[in-house]
Amino acid sequence: MDVQIDTLRENMPSLKSNLKTLTTKLTILKSAPTTIELAGLIQTLQQQNKAKEEKLRAFKEGTVKTLTREELEKAEKEFKYWSARRRGRMEGFKTVEEMFLAGMTKEELWEKAGLEEDCY
Repeated sequence: MDVQIDTLRENMPSLKSNLKTLTTKLTILKSAPTTIELAGLIQTLQQQNKAKEEKLRAFKEGTVKTLTREELEKAEKEFKYWSARRRGRMEGFKTVEEMFLAGMTKEELWEKAGLEEDCY
């Protein structure tokens, strides 16, 4: 009986390390996606790939008009111009709003004027 106990005590460290290794492997396997999930992911990737191929084909065939550097710069200038105009209008609006806010809340004023908040 003592010999068996000693043998089991000697084997205990290797069995514990084996248990830890197997537990880690089991955790990894449990967190891995299932076959059904993998099939769904593959199908999604194939659809995305097909959409990108169509887009690329359009660029290769020349059916999509690409912008020249000058056109891009012109669009950027227009964007900056109109963004500055919008900021100016917003500042003016806020100034006028502050003048009208005497004695009422912002929500009450907007409700009375029939305005909705800017979503940009």
